[in-house]
Amino acid sequence: MSLIVQQLADPAAWLVLAGGGLQASAHLFKNQIVLRMVLLAGSVHYIAYYFAVSDHPLWPAILATTAITMGCIFGLARAIGLRERLPPPARATADQAPTNGTASLRTVEN
Repeated sequence: MSLIVQQLADPAAWLVLAGGGLQASAHLFKNQIVLRMVLLAGSVHYIAYYFAVSDHPLWPAILATTAITMGCIFGLARAIGLRERLPPPARATADQAPTNGTASLRTVEN
């Protein structure tokens, strides 16, 4: 138990705990934009941890997290772009039912 308390006294441990907590909680959001922004915040915490955890930065971990972060940024830009370009989906009504010989809402009443 004292080892856990001793490790939690290190500020770098709080960076990795915050990063993990952010990335885990990001998956609770349905909105893709919010989800990706929270994932980005978690990635920033992880990169800061990789710089602070030892005397020399953990470059392989920093580069891998940066690559994942770049993919997340690309997905975020795409989600924002799609939201701005696409109109909301139209709702079908009884007057717009198919008329290709199949039963439609208009012919059922007859």
